Amino acid sequence: MSKAEKFIQEHTKVCSNEIEWEEGGLTCHDYASWLTSDQARKAVEIAKEELLEEICVWIKHLQVKPTYFDVDWLQREWYFERDKLIKDLKQVMKGE
Repeated sequence: MSKAEKFIQEHTKVCSNEIEWEEGGLTCHDYASWLTSDQARKAVEIAKEELLEEICVWIKHLQVKPTYFDVDWLQREWYFERDKLIKDLKQVMKGE
């Protein structure tokens, strides 16, 4: 469970938001779970921090030159394969 998911689980309210419905001639009551808007924003911030941490770890372990740079032997210069880096980063973030 991520830190953001844990925060949501710990701060979700399960009372004082009563819902009512009819079922088989009976009136049923329950409580809808909810977060305050401040708590929802905090959960998003936690998720952003976790995402940034994952990206930093991935970058630290990245073998940049052989993987994302290639050489144009005719012009004798290196070029950066930005699209490949972005594709790989997206795969890492999806857990692939």
